[in-house]
Amino acid sequence: MAGRSDKDRHVTLGAGKSGKFIIPADPRGFQDPKYWNQFFASRNTAFEWYGNFLESADILCKYIKPKDNILVIGSGNSELSADMYRAGLKNITNIDISQVVIDRMTKKYRESCPDMKFITDDVTKMATVSDESYTVVLDKATFDALIADDSAASGEIARKICSEVDRVLKWGGRYVCISLAQKHVLAPLVVNMAEKNYAIRAHVLNVDTSESERPNDIVFCFVFTKMKPGGALICDMQLNPREKITRVEDLHQFIKRIREHQYIQTLAKFLKLGRYDAVEGEHLKIFNEKSIHCYNLYPFKPQVKKAQFTAACFIIPPGRSKTFLYGTHEGRKEVAEQNISAQLVLFVEVIEPPNGRFSFDAVKEQLTPHLRDLMPLKLFEKMVFLTDGAFPESEKIVPGDEIVYEGSSPTTGEYRILERRLPGENDFERRLVFLDTPHVIQTEVRLKKVPPNNANKTGVEFNRDYLPSDYQRCIIASLINHKKLRDGQKIKILLIGLGGGSLTSFMHQNFPTAVIEAVEIDPAMVQIAIEFFGLIIDERCGAHVGDGIPYLKEAAQRDDRYDAIIIDADTKDSRLPLRCPPAAFLNQEMLRTMRGLVNPDGMVIINILTRKAEIADAVKNGILNVFGNVVYTLGLDDELNSTAVALHPSYFVPGPDDKLDGEYKMRSKDALEYWKEGLREFNRRMDEKDGEILLDGSLWWKRLEIIFTIPFLMGKEEYAVPESDSSSFKFKQD
Repeated sequence: MAGRSDKDRHVTLGAGKSGKFIIPADPRGFQDPKYWNQFFASRNTAFEWYGNFLESADILCKYIKPKDNILVIGSGNSELSADMYRAGLKNITNIDISQVVIDRMTKKYRESCPDMKFITDDVTKMATVSDESYTVVLDKATFDALIADDSAASGEIARKICSEVDRVLKWGGRYVCISLAQKHVLAPLVVNMAEKNYAIRAHVLNVDTSESERPNDIVFCFVFTKMKPGGALICDMQLNPREKITRVEDLHQFIKRIREHQYIQTLAKFLKLGRYDAVEGEHLKIFNEKSIHCYNLYPFKPQVKKAQFTAACFIIPPGRSKTFLYGTHEGRKEVAEQNISAQLVLFVEVIEPPNGRFSFDAVKEQLTPHLRDLMPLKLFEKMVFLTDGAFPESEKIVPGDEIVYEGSSPTTGEYRILERRLPGENDFERRLVFLDTPHVIQTEVRLKKVPPNNANKTGVEFNRDYLPSDYQRCIIASLINHKKLRDGQKIKILLIGLGGGSLTSFMHQNFPTAVIEAVEIDPAMVQIAIEFFGLIIDERCGAHVGDGIPYLKEAAQRDDRYDAIIIDADTKDSRLPLRCPPAAFLNQEMLRTMRGLVNPDGMVIINILTRKAEIADAVKNGILNVFGNVVYTLGLDDELNSTAVALHPSYFVPGPDDKLDGEYKMRSKDALEYWKEGLREFNRRMDEKDGEILLDGSLWWKRLEIIFTIPFLMGKEEYAVPESDSSSFKFKQD
């Protein structure tokens, strides 16, 4: 930037002693050499982005050794290189795009650091640097400064930086990048390096940002190690000095954990500052020293006139976290205001108990250091620990799983059925996992083992009221809205994707007027569902082995009709961006086939699993094109799944008062209440059965998106989207 814009502003970044500087109104100004020449010409003191060497030395010195040949990119006028030089790291070359700063730093360190080099060069095309000439490339905030946003231009700059770093590093060399890991920076950085087969590790630096413009920012140190081609991707992290370095399953989980850590630390700082209003309704995940997710923490600020306690930590008893009182915002509000009466209440859900023991004292002991870190000291010192009296003091979960059965299928590969004991006499949990994705539970059921008798020769009682996943609960909550179910009429349901049968068993158990056709492509899964997961085949429930796409087409040729069609099938390929359902179910032809198969008061429900927002948007738009409506759940808790519900065009019939001045009122608010009522009814039913409910409350409903077109509300068969546009809904599987 040649001059200063009126919209440019003074900000402080890094330590307060560095003073203030002018940041360009458009962050892309950081990519202009003229800006940096002007910036450094106006400064006589060092400017330290994200702290100094002493604050990061404990991490940097683990990965940078005296024998290393070090390239510092975007070195600026930082004292980092000089401090490293004085610490014994002598082989340092600094490059920067600003000739002004290179000349100044060359003169400044000519005598005190005689072997250190300063060269003018562009990190996106390093003309002065030979291939494979360095063992370490060090970057402190350069990547952050140049990647201004999530535009295609910034994406191209990110690609160029990573390609140049890869070019100049030797095999086994490291790219050490200090970054705030903002959303538009994190993904381009780690994805580009992962594609070049670099091992990835993340640390958090203990850098003081309290005097910066964004004091809540967390400073990360990413270490990328250049590996030989063909190896498996390695991702690990140490986000807390108390933790060990732990392996992360894949790149998606790596990015998720980084963002999760940023979120948790931000909420923790709000708690430290007493900003309880900013965290109410949110939840924090607490991990132990092995990076195992142990607790969920739900802060709540009750509206009480005279509090009995200053602060209270309420430990939710095992098995009660999904009931209304403890699993919903409204329930926790009721407990906090009517039963506890404190200025601040922290509800704690136990995910993984200490040493497998559900002991109140053990949980309290493990939680205490985490709560001390999260809260103001005066508040922590007055905190009381509570529970509702139903907390088992000595119930123990037997560590490890018993293998009940192992097998292999041409469709799904090798699989294993595991079983473990739960708290409670003779209570067990049985799970199905595929060995190619052993950490993903395909099906889960809870059961009780009893003495065999004539009526129950297996000695196993299955809990068919249990649904293991939020997306399954959303499917059931949507079905409860069906007019025929509400009126107690016979309802015909087609389910594509039986799996282990937990969803089918729930419908069979709880909807006595339902007749269910389940279609499963893998015959082994049908046998597993019957033999190991309690699926009952009778006149109300049938299982067919076959591919769901031909089955739907043949049903259309037979002119079959259903009241509800549920698509709960997956692709069996974890590399695809759309895991559920296979893309063939979502093209315009198949969606129209499904629309033709449902009765006028019918619905189509689709389980969607994708990590890409653009694909989720394409799914919604494709359904809207064909059905004129879509009800979409956003961000189900701890799951990537979402559900989309499409109603038959005749589901809502406009009343005589719906027409006003030639236009039709949008009834989306009424429709939202209609769906919310179905979800509340589901919660009520499950609460009565001591089952697991869907989270509701003000925050949950923000995750329910309802879209209607005006022609749909008018009861018309065709919609505003032209037929020619239907071809635009395509998935590129990469």
